[in-house]
Amino acid sequence: MSEGESVTGTPEDADVPDPDEPGEETTEAIPLVVPDPIDNETAATNQAEVEAARDSVARSLVTLGFVAFDGQGTDNTSSGVLVSEELRRHFRRDTYVGIEDVEQGVTFLGRVVEGPFHSPHEIGPDSAISRTTLLHPDRTQFRPTYYAAGTIEILGEITEADVVLPTSTRPRPYSRTFIYPADRLRRMLGLEGDMQLGALLGYDEVAVEADSTSKGFLPRNVGIFGTVGSGKSNTTQVLMEEALRAGWAVVAIDVEGEYVRMNERTDDARLAASLGDRYPTRLPRGIPDCRVYVPNAGMTDAPHPMSFKVPISAVPDEIVADILELSEAQVRMWGAITAQATRNAENAPKPSRMGALAPSRPSATERPYTLSTLIDGLTEESNGVGIPLVPKAGTAEKNTASTLRGKLFKLGRSNMLDWGPTRGTDYLDIDDLLFAQRLSVFDVSETNDTARNIDLISTRSG
Repeated sequence: MSEGESVTGTPEDADVPDPDEPGEETTEAIPLVVPDPIDNETAATNQAEVEAARDSVARSLVTLGFVAFDGQGTDNTSSGVLVSEELRRHFRRDTYVGIEDVEQGVTFLGRVVEGPFHSPHEIGPDSAISRTTLLHPDRTQFRPTYYAAGTIEILGEITEADVVLPTSTRPRPYSRTFIYPADRLRRMLGLEGDMQLGALLGYDEVAVEADSTSKGFLPRNVGIFGTVGSGKSNTTQVLMEEALRAGWAVVAIDVEGEYVRMNERTDDARLAASLGDRYPTRLPRGIPDCRVYVPNAGMTDAPHPMSFKVPISAVPDEIVADILELSEAQVRMWGAITAQATRNAENAPKPSRMGALAPSRPSATERPYTLSTLIDGLTEESNGVGIPLVPKAGTAEKNTASTLRGKLFKLGRSNMLDWGPTRGTDYLDIDDLLFAQRLSVFDVSETNDTARNIDLISTRSG
């Protein structure tokens, strides 16, 4: 096909309709545009440019050392590295490194976890000359040169898309080790997002962030581990603050009383100045919507705490059995009396202004029974007719009911449940916890174990 020829040509002897006369609708021919093929010279030039870019990146990387032969104590997750005298100034623990294994055609990502350890070149480290030069460096003219060594934890293999994948091998000796560029670490390690958590260890310029919209982070379990005083509580507080800033509702169970004053800004001037230098656009402030809840039986250092009690009907039967150490007979009776109390509540008439339009069953927000209901229902009537919640109880059942009633009295003394002494305390409304950017702290630091367990269980079940 010659240049400019259309795809749908018209033979010379074909009938061509007159455009002024009515007839069938015609379609104008669309010319076919064929792109010019890339010649071999252009392809070679493009490939050369790619290779030149790669070589430029490789030359810009700072070489740290080379992978050493394996010695005693070597494992599958680490490799040794030897660093020459000229390069040992670059050796730092917690530095992320790339390991270019030419033999296997693999680039590994690792992190320096041990070292630097120093050994002399010319003589043994325990020789008399070594000791003399170290003990009297001002008296000796000869000082042996030395190299550095360390251990690199292998984190995985790096793909061309800068993704780290698990690896089933290890770097081989003589593989070049280079310091990984800081600007590529954030993307590779998945440290990008809208929640600022801190800086990468060993890299003050690399911010550690998380994505508040990722279901693989906040809704999942997050572990924070460290020794005493390493900053676990502070890290937890930062995570809570950033989640609130991102629009989450945060509920914290505070077993040490560490978060009850998060509504106040820090009073540490040095800390505020240090953070101000790192985050100049963020001023110290407290959490605007912060509520501290304390069990009715507990105490707190919070300035305006909100006391609450727990409905016994919200505590699972197996938890009651465990707390009260119920026997098998008492467990059966517990199930029977709670079922009977629920039926009584459903059948009881409910006064209402709606008259005939009133619902025949209690609403879902009403409690079918309280601890007082159960205790009263296990009390034998003065006329000796029987036990209200166990109407057909025999002698054995009456003995079981009496023992169970005594245990319920003991449970009531925790002051966490709904019975007479807590009549003036409100129930915990779970819906009040589910407001965006609201922090709800449950301070159980000054609460007995029984009340604390009831509090934690009721919060989870709610």
